[in-house]
Amino acid sequence: MLYDGDVVLGDLGNDTYVKDTFSTKRYTSAVINSFGHAVPMVAGQLQSTGKQAKAVTVRTEFSETRDLWEIYLTRAYAVPDLEKLTRTFIFERNGGGRVEIIDRVKFKGPQPQTFGTAIILGKEQKRENADGSQFTVRGKQRSVRVEWKAELSGEEKDPALTLTEAPIIGIVPSERSHGTRVGLDFKTPVTEATIHLIITPLP
Repeated sequence: MLYDGDVVLGDLGNDTYVKDTFSTKRYTSAVINSFGHAVPMVAGQLQSTGKQAKAVTVRTEFSETRDLWEIYLTRAYAVPDLEKLTRTFIFERNGGGRVEIIDRVKFKGPQPQTFGTAIILGKEQKRENADGSQFTVRGKQRSVRVEWKAELSGEEKDPALTLTEAPIIGIVPSERSHGTRVGLDFKTPVTEATIHLIITPLP
């Protein structure tokens, strides 16, 4: 996320270039695979690779005050019980602006599955002013607030999310972590659920 020219939430960039970066071991790097990106983890699985795993645009809406982009991500995960996964980006320009990211998942069953999403922090970034449903992330000069809420549509009763942090290790395991994956996961497996992330610039 770019705020007044300051990258507050962004991609980690390139991993170290070594022989394994260009071999079959390429996707063992958490910088390159989806662990190091702000995307869902579905039934404990990262995204698949290859053109068959591409996202597909479902709908778009653009106006002077609001942009919406919804994509179909189901093919990106090799999870047999995954019936549908979509991600919607909403950019609101009014009131100082905000970005909302909505992940909606549905499993075929018969058993519920684990599900969660993530925020990626750079090497020097930390969560600040955290409480049960939000935290602040600082860039070089600007900061944003990250809030979340969760909803269940299945028979599960507890929509609470658990927050975890994990280092993002690249293709060279001995190197320093490239950043931190902040995971936001349902405490219990789900059959149908939604996670909303709301990112708001701070003065």
